[in-house]
Amino acid sequence: MPPLPSRHTLRGYAVWAAVLLAVAVAGIALHLHVSPHRDAPLAPSETASLDSFRQAVAADSAARQAAWEQRYPQHPTRKYGSGHRIAESFPFDPNKADSATFLRLGLAPWQAHNALQYRRKGGKWRSAEHFSHLYGLSEADYKRLAPYVRIDTTALTAGRHTHRALTDAAQTERRYPEKLTPGSAPLDLNEADTTDLQRIPGIGSYRARLIVRYREQLGGFVSTSQLAEIQGLPEDIAQWVAVDPQASPTRLNVNRATFQQLVRHPYLSYEQVREIANYRRRYGDLRAWDDLRLSPYFTTADFQRLSPYFDF
Repeated sequence: MPPLPSRHTLRGYAVWAAVLLAVAVAGIALHLHVSPHRDAPLAPSETASLDSFRQAVAADSAARQAAWEQRYPQHPTRKYGSGHRIAESFPFDPNKADSATFLRLGLAPWQAHNALQYRRKGGKWRSAEHFSHLYGLSEADYKRLAPYVRIDTTALTAGRHTHRALTDAAQTERRYPEKLTPGSAPLDLNEADTTDLQRIPGIGSYRARLIVRYREQLGGFVSTSQLAEIQGLPEDIAQWVAVDPQASPTRLNVNRATFQQLVRHPYLSYEQVREIANYRRRYGDLRAWDDLRLSPYFTTADFQRLSPYFDF
C-alpha cells in the first residue's frame, strides 16, 4: 500500500486546483460577454427601433426648420449644406436694428430676441465692445461683427441729456413744491393730498402724511381747529387751509358698527366703546348720544365732538 500524502501536500493541491478553476471561469466569462457581442448582428426588433428613432429625429428637424421659415419669411433662406444659414456682413447699429437685421447678420433667433428684449428694457449699447456683452453672443461672432458696428452717439447723448433734464425737473418738483405765500388761496383740507399739503410753510412730507392719515381715521375734517389735535404741526397752519361748510364726513352707525370699527375712531376710547357695547347688549339700539348721559365715561363735549361722525 503506497504511503498517504501529507497534510501540506494536500493543501498545495487544493490551492493549485482553485487557481486553475478561477482562470477557467474568467476565460469563459470573457468569451461569452465580449467576443460574441463584438460581431453579433442586431436583432430585427432592435433594427426597427433604431430606424424609427432616426426618422423621428429627421421629422422633428424638418418641422423646426419649417416653423422658423414661416416665422421669418422676410429673411433669405439660403443655407449651407449642413443646414446653417449664411451670415451676411454689413454696417449696422445694434440700437436700431430689427429682428430681420440681426438674423441676416447670422444671429440665432433667440439671440435676436435677447437683443430686442435688452432694448425694450431701456438698454443701449454705447460701443462695439459694449455690444459683446449681448447674452449668448460667442466670441467668434463678436469678432466677426465688431468691425461693422456703428453706434449713433449723437442720439445717445441727446437721449441721455433729455432723460437727465426730465429726471432733475421731476425730482425738483417732488422735493421742493412751491410754497404758499400770504394772500394765496387756502387749501381745501379735505381735498388736498400730501403734495398739496407740502406747499404749506413748515409742512414736509412727514407732517403731510400725518394730516392725511388723521383725516382718514376721522372720516374727514369739519373744522380747521381739528389740526390742533395732531402733534407737531405749526401753530399758524390753520391760516393756510379751509374746510368747505358743505363737507360731509364719513359717518358710522353706532348700532351697526363692530367693536373694532368703533375703537379705531380717534374720538372714542376703549372704555367708551365698551359702554356702547354694554348698552346695546342690555337695552338694544341707542337712539341718541343722550342715552349715555349717565355714563361716567362720556361728557357733553364728547357728544358734540362725536355727532358729525355717527348715526343711530
